[in-house]
Amino acid sequence: MAKTVSAHPDKLGNDIVPGSCVAFPSYNTLMIGIVDRLTPKMVQITEVNNIRYKYTIKKYPHDIIVLNNADTTMYLLKNQG
Repeated sequence: MAKTVSAHPDKLGNDIVPGSCVAFPSYNTLMIGIVDRLTPKMVQITEVNNIRYKYTIKKYPHDIIVLNNADTTMYLLKNQG
């Protein structure tokens, strides 16, 4: 039977839930993304960018910070393809 995960804590202790806007490292840069789903150990994120191809990546919860303010909302509206 598969485990169900309701939330993971991020680096600052905030809960990461599906649909959360998060910042995460990718290669040598900081990326913005939306949480797709949670696995028992990792978080699956889709990168927000203004190109057609959507990157999906898995990261550990301690590598992620949840973003929740008005600036984040404007970034998402501007850059969502």
